[in-house]
Amino acid sequence: MKEPNWSDNTYPSINPEVLLKKGYVIECDWWSLGAIMYEMLVGYPPFCSDDPRMTCRKILNWKACLKFPEEPKISAEARDLICSLLCDVDTRLGTRGVDEIKILDLLKYVLWFPQAAEAISQGLLCNNYGLV
Repeated sequence: MKEPNWSDNTYPSINPEVLLKKGYVIECDWWSLGAIMYEMLVGYPPFCSDDPRMTCRKILNWKACLKFPEEPKISAEARDLICSLLCDVDTRLGTRGVDEIKILDLLKYVLWFPQAAEAISQGLLCNNYGLV
């Protein structure tokens, strides 16, 4: 396997499809979201290693390598969401559209863009990013 030419901050969230040179599709971003969520909740990437080649091997062998530590405790809902993002592309949450993600109880308080735009226009949220 050729060593990837990515920065240390990028390769832990790269998905198997890109590593296998199958090309980039939107489902790749859902994998990355799962990897980022794992890192935010656990404190380190799900497939981390000191050696970038080993990280890539772990990503390609995700079924055996995706493990959750005993500490910190994360909710069953968060664990299920991460597992439904870090999985085969055919069953990956979001593959059939973003609405699969939006309806999850875990994310029910997220203001998705149309709702956020409405809240900004009503002065309920500040608009620091020029979204509306």
